[in-house]
Amino acid sequence: MKLNLTIEARMTSSRLPGKVNLPLKDGSMLEFLVKNIQKCKLIDKIILATTTNETDDILVDCADKLGIYHFRGSESNVLKRVSDAHRIAGADVAVLLTADNPFVTCDILEEAISEFLKHDCDYLTNSGSGRKYPDGLDVVVMKRALLEYSLLNAQSPSDYEHVCNVILKSKIFKINNYVNSNQNRWFPDASITVDTASDFFRAKQIVNELSIDYTYEDLLAVIKKMEL
Repeated sequence: MKLNLTIEARMTSSRLPGKVNLPLKDGSMLEFLVKNIQKCKLIDKIILATTTNETDDILVDCADKLGIYHFRGSESNVLKRVSDAHRIAGADVAVLLTADNPFVTCDILEEAISEFLKHDCDYLTNSGSGRKYPDGLDVVVMKRALLEYSLLNAQSPSDYEHVCNVILKSKIFKINNYVNSNQNRWFPDASITVDTASDFFRAKQIVNELSIDYTYEDLLAVIKKMEL
């Protein structure tokens, strides 16, 4: 079974334009995320799913530098862009991340993938109903066929903008809203996603407290220390 991971990223964020290329640690926010998840042994390919806009050329250059694949498609039709990236790469299972969540750790990623493979489900997320992780550690794992189903059944602009909309509305798939049973790992009230300038300032503060090979437990200790 082939598992490929896409990172959806573009420079034209409305609230904080160019945020995925802002400096974080020793590179950009995108680089910070990629370098961490490249350690995941369960992933066959990492693919940057970006747009055909010239402004995103810099992200493609970043992908090339990091040795990951890239796919370019429509800015507005995110669903098709991500679906096409996985179809062309030949995945059986699609793992989805977004570049505005730079703190997704290798162990969180492997945990989500392992749970998906262990259980008889079509779709798994750690950010669904009853989320226990901080906002910004969102991982989605699904059978690639669900992306193709979504493309055939999308109807609204929101369906094309949000990759998982059609799946979550369909009620025909086996969906696992994964929650780790260890309550010491729960901290749902914190948010470490990067959407605004203040979010990015907070991200820089977090990074300064982390070692290079940090785990979720290390990240959680920093978040609690900072009282986020």
